[in-house]
Amino acid sequence: MNLSRYNVISSSSKVSDIDLLGQLDADGSLNAVKEALINIGLSGQVSRYYSYKLVNVTQTDISYQDAERIFQDRAFRQDCTTWRGNIAGQNWGQYQITAIKVGDIEFSRKSGSGFNADVSAKLSKIEPGIKAAIKNETRADFSGKGVVAVFSPILRNQVVSNKRIARAR
Repeated sequence: MNLSRYNVISSSSKVSDIDLLGQLDADGSLNAVKEALINIGLSGQVSRYYSYKLVNVTQTDISYQDAERIFQDRAFRQDCTTWRGNIAGQNWGQYQITAIKVGDIEFSRKSGSGFNADVSAKLSKIEPGIKAAIKNETRADFSGKGVVAVFSPILRNQVVSNKRIARAR
């Protein structure tokens, strides 16, 4: 969207890395990976062996007041009312983005204390499956480098049922 049309100037700044592996683990998305580690005699703590994070992160955002002004201008135009009707018909949450974080995906195997040749060999055997599980869960190409966007939304309607709202990834 062309923000200058609404006299909105976004601000950008470098921010801290984002631990994607921790977020996947908190969601319960790494259960199969944990099981694979346990099955080869290792700890089920994925972060002990791997790092998966967003690095070189830049956050771009607009103020709540600017978001409100854009919403008021756009919300009831023909193109948006049709879209809003589709959302209401599907009983989804409707959000407006106020900030995005963009960076590079970095996946790596940790090295260091307590990692001997046996552990390294075991991890080498299951690592393709771990990468496949992460790729499947994130629905993103997984080659070790890439771009991810994290959105900071404002809920613009109430979801009528308890349907799960798709996460932005």
